Amino acid sequence: MRIVADENIPYVEHFFEAICYEKGSNEYGSQPSLLAQSEAKPTTLLLRSAGRNMSPDLVTDADLLLVRSITQVNQALVAGSSLKFVGSATIGTDHIDQPYLAENNITFSNAPGCNADSVAEYVTAALIQLKQNTGWDWVGKTASVIGVGNVGSRVVQRLEALGLRVLKNDPPRQQKEQRQGTCDDFVSLEQALNADLICLHTPLTTTGEHATEDLISRAQLAQIADGAVLLNAGRGPVINGPALMRHKDRLKLILDVWPTEPEVNPELLASCFIATPHIAGYSLDGKVRGTAMLADAVFQQFDLGNAPQWPQLPGGGVLTPKPEQSPQDFLQQAILTSYQPLHDDQIMREALQQQPGAETFDWLRKNYPVRREFRAFYLNLPLGPQWQALAKVAAKLGFQIDYEG
Repeated sequence: MRIVADENIPYVEHFFEAICYEKGSNEYGSQPSLLAQSEAKPTTLLLRSAGRNMSPDLVTDADLLLVRSITQVNQALVAGSSLKFVGSATIGTDHIDQPYLAENNITFSNAPGCNADSVAEYVTAALIQLKQNTGWDWVGKTASVIGVGNVGSRVVQRLEALGLRVLKNDPPRQQKEQRQGTCDDFVSLEQALNADLICLHTPLTTTGEHATEDLISRAQLAQIADGAVLLNAGRGPVINGPALMRHKDRLKLILDVWPTEPEVNPELLASCFIATPHIAGYSLDGKVRGTAMLADAVFQQFDLGNAPQWPQLPGGGVLTPKPEQSPQDFLQQAILTSYQPLHDDQIMREALQQQPGAETFDWLRKNYPVRREFRAFYLNLPLGPQWQALAKVAAKLGFQIDYEG
């Protein structure tokens, strides 16, 4: 077997080592001797490629193709190939032509929920920095989450833990739960857009009753109140780009995804409070979880036994409050010690100022530094009622809790 994998999927070598014979370079053809050897041996050749550079020539002899969201897997890419399995180390599947794969007996698997905590923590940290830098406080405010799937449901949990009233909008899920007789409380899109904080976490769909492309367009943006926070960490084209340009200066924008991604409109960038290059879900934990989920699927598909366990990951640590710190101040410090979206924002602005364009956007994603999820951090707390109350909130946000003594 041969594996072609996106170069940004981490620990592929670790999880697939048991079925790898030797590793090639970035593209087929660059080491023909390896290919010649592999023809004579029932072994696996692992080749890495940039996601946007995946080509029919690269995958034609592959048995397994492992991608992320920037690779369009369709007939143009895989027709006539020997592929038996396609895996996407992502939650979203809008880049995969699943009907075509099924028609050609190519198994598909993705990684639902792999980076859901990472995105929820991006939202949490962004709100802390919004409060500290602009004075915007969520106390007494209402949030809405549009798209309450794997990611959106985690965002709801985090926002409720912080004390916000949260409205949920997700028509497909609402209809499904109504059929099952377990319907949760949902609101209309119009009601959701009246919130003080609006978080978008929908997949990108272009057809059907509940298509999400341009879901937030001119009429919807006009409904949002001046000064409201609009956060998109789902898919860029869910917001209509030209319409957003007309409303950008009256809203507080936090954008991790972009209408014309990987191109970023510099005027839109300048209007954002936080702007990042589609990395909300880029925690190391989320990436490794995605790789592990694909490994489990491959090992099961080909009856290879159990996939390897997770490797030891770097980072994390123990955080202890200072004697004079209040529980609330310490919690905010712990969140920003774990992750600061404005740091990613600064790097993106500087990089795009020096060299605008899609290549820079992709470079930022490829070279994204290690970021651990909150679960990698232990909060070592004093005893006492206030700290116990904090511990409950911090645990809901994802931190590990320990007590002094």
